[in-house]
Amino acid sequence: MKITLHPFKASEFLDTDEIRMLYLNAVIEDGNVAELKDTLAIIAESKGVELPALEGESWLLEALRKLGLGVHFLDEKKDQSA
Repeated sequence: MKITLHPFKASEFLDTDEIRMLYLNAVIEDGNVAELKDTLAIIAESKGVELPALEGESWLLEALRKLGLGVHFLDEKKDQSA
């Protein structure tokens, strides 16, 4: 029996905005800039969107706008009893 393998494409599994955001948040929490750029490119591919060059001063904001994403900061209350 012959087995045929196909390249894994993460973009094929990012089929909802919720899944895309979970993926992006995981990389933001644990990744570095190179991983973040790769992730944005994968998300763009999953949406069929062409990203601008990921370089320069405002590359992140430009990429997020192009993907239709925004940035929200959450104020996490820290335990101050220490």
